[in-house]
Amino acid sequence: MDQGIAAVVAGIAGIVGAGIGGFATAYGARIGAQKSMEAVQIQVQRQSAAEHEHWVRDHRRQVCTEITDAYAQCVPAVTQCFQQMDDQDAVSPELMDSLGNAVDDLITIRGHVQLWGPRELEDAAFQLTTALNELREKIELWPSIHTTWDDSAMAQHRDACGEQADRVTEARRSFLNAAYQTLAGTVNQGHGPQTAPAGRDDPA
Repeated sequence: MDQGIAAVVAGIAGIVGAGIGGFATAYGARIGAQKSMEAVQIQVQRQSAAEHEHWVRDHRRQVCTEITDAYAQCVPAVTQCFQQMDDQDAVSPELMDSLGNAVDDLITIRGHVQLWGPRELEDAAFQLTTALNELREKIELWPSIHTTWDDSAMAQHRDACGEQADRVTEARRSFLNAAYQTLAGTVNQGHGPQTAPAGRDDPA
């Protein structure tokens, strides 16, 4: 009788042990599946973030190119205006219009930077367009000064325009540096300032 009871108890213990073992195996498999799913989700999120960052950088590169191209369109008109002022000649209305249209186009394109950022690039673009627009406003005063035939007044105004052109050149350099840092991924990452290559498209 004792042997029979012992056999039954052993059988029950075996069944229970098998059940526990099967449960543990199933639980472990479920945990493993969850871990795998979490790893896949993290990988997808990282890939999506990297793709999004690449997408934004491409648009930033495009808008930086648009601004530098638009700036280059302003330079010939500015240069011709300075040549006329150096010779104390009148600046034609057509040349004034050409300069004004080029600057307006640059200001319009500057708004694209606000779509993509970052703030450092937005600020640099604003400083560039502001400086160039102020130069245009000074040049537009030339006809009224030229008609006075006052050599001293014309020379002073030409010098004032030259000083403003220097500020434009500095603003352009700052914009190029901001663009370089943005596209190189060094903005807001604690890196030291980078220096963009010097350009030749400067007014005056």
